[in-house]
Amino acid sequence: KIQATNVFERNWNADTRFVVNIGGTRSSKTHSICQMWLLKLVNEQNKVLSIARKELTVAKKTVKRTLDKVIFDLNLQNKITYNKQEAEYTFGTNKIELLGADNPQKLHGMERHYLWFNEANEMSIYDFRQANQRTSEKVFLDFNPSDEFHWIYDEILTRKENITEIHSTYKDNPFLPQALIDEIENYKNIDENYWRIYGLGLRGVSNATIYYNWKYANNLPENYDIEVFGIDWGFNHPTVVVQCREKDGEYYVNEFFYESKKTSSEFISLMTNLIPKNAVIIADTEDPNRINEMYYAGWRYIKPAIKGAGSIKRGIEKIKSNPLYITKNSTNLIKEIRSYKWKVDKDGRVSDNEPVKINDDGMDAMRYAIDYMVESKVSFARVYNNKPAGF
Repeated sequence: KIQATNVFERNWNADTRFVVNIGGTRSSKTHSICQMWLLKLVNEQNKVLSIARKELTVAKKTVKRTLDKVIFDLNLQNKITYNKQEAEYTFGTNKIELLGADNPQKLHGMERHYLWFNEANEMSIYDFRQANQRTSEKVFLDFNPSDEFHWIYDEILTRKENITEIHSTYKDNPFLPQALIDEIENYKNIDENYWRIYGLGLRGVSNATIYYNWKYANNLPENYDIEVFGIDWGFNHPTVVVQCREKDGEYYVNEFFYESKKTSSEFISLMTNLIPKNAVIIADTEDPNRINEMYYAGWRYIKPAIKGAGSIKRGIEKIKSNPLYITKNSTNLIKEIRSYKWKVDKDGRVSDNEPVKINDDGMDAMRYAIDYMVESKVSFARVYNNKPAGF
């Protein structure tokens, strides 16, 4: 006996080659599919399941965490072993491998019985076609329908045969605490399109995406012109630190820290050996005491973020005026930027002055750093006798 939602049951009973899970946030898609695969493999032998994400590092941070939890919940931890180097589980005579599209040789070249594209809208049509033709039995996909146009709609959902489409929302998950239900239902008061996608699990219809021209970077550049750290404070929401570098007029951003439930003293202790004391840090002014605490802990170049009327829009425009790169390991930051949108009213009008204030902690931290970088990179360096890092 397991605790399972109807999303699990519908995936378990799907008897088609293609099974597409499309829906809102916290509907139990990932958890339910993990349950389904593990229970399916209990009674099978010599099968290979490939679980793929855009990046292997992201797969290890996201779907692996859920898979490990389900393995424990099902009391299978003594029957399954994990090879960290190969990123694969051995389950009797079966194998579960984690793959990333950043290693096309493994994703495209290896044969398998089952394929699961987790967060499939991150993947390319080329990745799907190559992996699909090397999969002998079943192909599962899951995603939030945040894109108005996508190959999944054209390539998969238009199929008339051999496909099961499973739609789900938070209402399909009876195990959600009321606090999370309230947060999700509040989306309808914040942004019509966000509610449509993440609340109702329906296809996005907005052109309100704020950053649409950013690209991936493998790493931050080692040689750069300026480096600035941005901090957005939180407790229930995460405290986020981003590391921003400018090189030849291009911005590079890395997710440096992204955790909730950290007090000021805990955060300072964690940062002591990570952020150099001569680093330039631009922090949210929501809690000025935290800025003071970091200053007296030795970070003498910590400064309040630029705020005021119109500062958000101006900061966004500064970021959009230059090429923007985000490191591939910035899991939470990438998730934020993909869903970071302008507000849309009930009549479908897009505001270009106010972003949706949901899951934007990393976006704020990035804006603080780059905004200050643009405005003050010359004058700020002249203020101090000891030249801060990056200047």
